[in-house]
Amino acid sequence: MTIDYDTRDGEGNDYIKKVVIKEYQQHELKPYLCPICHQEKNVGIDIKDIVSGCFTDWAFIGNSKYICPECSRYFSLNFYNYVIDSDGIHLYNIRRLKDELIRPQKPPFMFCISTTQKKHLFYKAKWNYSSSPFCANLETETICTTIPKMKELFDLVEALQTLGSRKDDLKVGKISFDVYQKLNKDNRHYVLELLHREIAESRQIQIPIYCGQKYESEENAICTINSIVKTKNMEGQL
Repeated sequence: MTIDYDTRDGEGNDYIKKVVIKEYQQHELKPYLCPICHQEKNVGIDIKDIVSGCFTDWAFIGNSKYICPECSRYFSLNFYNYVIDSDGIHLYNIRRLKDELIRPQKPPFMFCISTTQKKHLFYKAKWNYSSSPFCANLETETICTTIPKMKELFDLVEALQTLGSRKDDLKVGKISFDVYQKLNKDNRHYVLELLHREIAESRQIQIPIYCGQKYESEENAICTINSIVKTKNMEGQL
């Protein structure tokens, strides 16, 4: 089984990579509960055939010796960001994540964003039974959010990134002096206050900080920030 994955090579050229989803020897068994999906199955794959000796997350597997064939496929996904739904597995590069986070997904679905490309995330993530609100895993952290909130936070973060903000600074609520000077003088305090509030109140903003992309121009970024501040003032949130 292979899945198409849009990516880029070392020179920045777009191409489609064929990602191989590993298949393992299946065993006919007495009915058992798969420790991942918790559904009763009578066909399973020996967990030792799937994981290496470096595997440490045995707490998520429990005492079960077998995993169902469907769930075994997810062990091939640790290098990727993905959504799993009734149509199968969908792989997304970091540039595509925003589009998926701000559009309704097809419930039930699972949303996993890998920041290290080293860990299995699916057995730590939650299945969503509504398109908004929903939960997405940012690495091993499950973050609950909504589509409108994601749109709002992507606008704020991407505008600040376009003006020169570093992701490491935004994570802790910092805006450099150079970026601060580019903001409309009347909006500077409000933007900093808004960033601090989002950092303090929830972890939702960490998703766009990780996968947000810059705008084409600083002019668009300034217009976006002015619009955000105007809307927040009208709503009495600033």
